Amino acid sequence: MVACDNCYAYENLLGINNNGVYLQDGFGVGSQVNMTLALDKMMELVNGNIGRIIIGHEPKSSEQIPSWKALDSLYIGELHLAPGERLFRL
Repeated sequence: MVACDNCYAYENLLGINNNGVYLQDGFGVGSQVNMTLALDKMMELVNGNIGRIIIGHEPKSSEQIPSWKALDSLYIGELHLAPGERLFRL
C-alpha cells in the first residue's frame, strides 16, 4: 500500500519512540479525525504489517524495499520485480 500524503514518516503510524499512538501529519489540512481514521484503515488493510506500507516521503523506506541510490543522490525503489529479475540500475 502506498501511504501518499497522509503519512510522511514511520512515526505517523508507530508513534514517537514506537509508542503506538498515531501522529497526524503536521502539514495536513482538513479533519485531524479523518486523518487518524485513514492511518487506522491503512494499518487494518495490511493487518498491522507496516512493512507492507510504502511511505514515499520517508527516507527510511529505501531500507524497507529493494532500492538503490542514483547518481543524483535520489533513491529509486522497485516495488514489484518479476521472478528472477534483479534491480535495474542506470
